Amino acid sequence: MYVLLVLLVVAYIAVPVLLISGWVTWARHPDATPSSALPLISLAISAASGLLAAGTVIHATTMGGFRFYDPTLMRIFRWGLLLSLIASALSLAGIRKPSALRWHAIGSSLGMFLMWFIWAGME
Repeated sequence: MYVLLVLLVVAYIAVPVLLISGWVTWARHPDATPSSALPLISLAISAASGLLAAGTVIHATTMGGFRFYDPTLMRIFRWGLLLSLIASALSLAGIRKPSALRWHAIGSSLGMFLMWFIWAGME
């Protein structure tokens, strides 16, 4: 019971906070070094995955939800998992080089992967 609560808090609160704080950090200190490229790309892909998740929630709310195993929803899950997995791989590849965004990128990408994994598992 408590594990599910922790996972939901991470997925619904910590990930958006990490994404927003990552973009604020980048806006304040735009780092243009090669070591910051992977975390920045990872953060951008995580944000795309988050926008896909938000769009999915908005669509489901306005249209009355999805059918069970709806092919469109399955395609959305596939894209969300793929985007977050790519972002996770890029963020982990850039972990060795110091960058202001590396922890934001790792946390948001792994958190997005966790969120998509939970959503797909609930289907």
